[in-house]
Amino acid sequence: MGRPRLVAAMVIIFTLGFAWSGLAHGQAASGWQAGAAVFSIAPRSQDLEDGLSLGGYDGGRVAVGIHTPITARALALTDGAERLLLLVLDLPGFDQELSTRIRAEAATATGWPQDRIWVAATHTHAAPDLLGLWGGAPDGYRTLVRERAVAAAQLAVERLEPVELAMASFRARGLGENRRGWAFTDETLSLLVARRPGGPVVATLINAGIPPRVLGPENRWISPDWVGSLRAALEEWHGGTAFFLTGAGGDVVPAAAAEGFHGAMAFGIEVARRVDEALQGLLAGEGAIPWRALEPHLRVSVAELVLPVQSPAVLEAVEAGRVGYRLGRTGDLVTVTT
Repeated sequence: MGRPRLVAAMVIIFTLGFAWSGLAHGQAASGWQAGAAVFSIAPRSQDLEDGLSLGGYDGGRVAVGIHTPITARALALTDGAERLLLLVLDLPGFDQELSTRIRAEAATATGWPQDRIWVAATHTHAAPDLLGLWGGAPDGYRTLVRERAVAAAQLAVERLEPVELAMASFRARGLGENRRGWAFTDETLSLLVARRPGGPVVATLINAGIPPRVLGPENRWISPDWVGSLRAALEEWHGGTAFFLTGAGGDVVPAAAAEGFHGAMAFGIEVARRVDEALQGLLAGEGAIPWRALEPHLRVSVAELVLPVQSPAVLEAVEAGRVGYRLGRTGDLVTVTT
């Protein structure tokens, strides 16, 4: 037999259900509440001196400094019965050891169930490698990320307040393209907006299959890439805290008109402009993009999956202990929990 395949086992997948009207299973809800918080996870001077490898591309890129601070952002959401705490980190990714500790410590800090705490990465290629695939990061920086993420989670829960929720999805043409020339690219841009009843925005969540990858492999500076200017623009124009979740972005690259930091900023502003057009319609009660007001019923489903991982680099990193996953075995296959 050849080299055994690596299987990723027991992946926790969160499926969120929002009811347009009515409540299921006889649950009584007191209404939507949301809270948001942001903490910097920008490396300290000592972290940079210790050596921080940037994740993504072919590796070998050691950070020389911070161009734009990266953050840990927390969004707490409840309907009075069910709860969800979303943490979004400006990182290429992270291993299971780190995400598990963040979730466990956030559960202790907030009193919310660990299986209702979701940790995601934006997948910027201009931030430290906490997966261990491209050189890794010192333990001190991993500790900083964990502590700041937990602090953001705790503050978001403390900031819970009554809100109205609305969501919309629309086709945002021309923002992403497949780097392999495939004809199909998911152009869906989805929005979830939390507002004080009849008042200002508390949080805006943007989901699109366009990874933050305007900054290329020549870059050595830490940055959230184009997501930084997207969030900054929306927060300036509408207030509240902006979140970006990368959707189905495999092999998709931003269709940016320019490269480097100028291109990243311009692309983020263009995405923000598309979102702003939709938000203007919501706030005015009219517009071309239909919005749906969400009744206060949140459902969070948790499932476990076994997924194949065939990357030799991932297998080598796990076997060498550079990536914090627990190895196991399923039949003749090596397995890893992720």
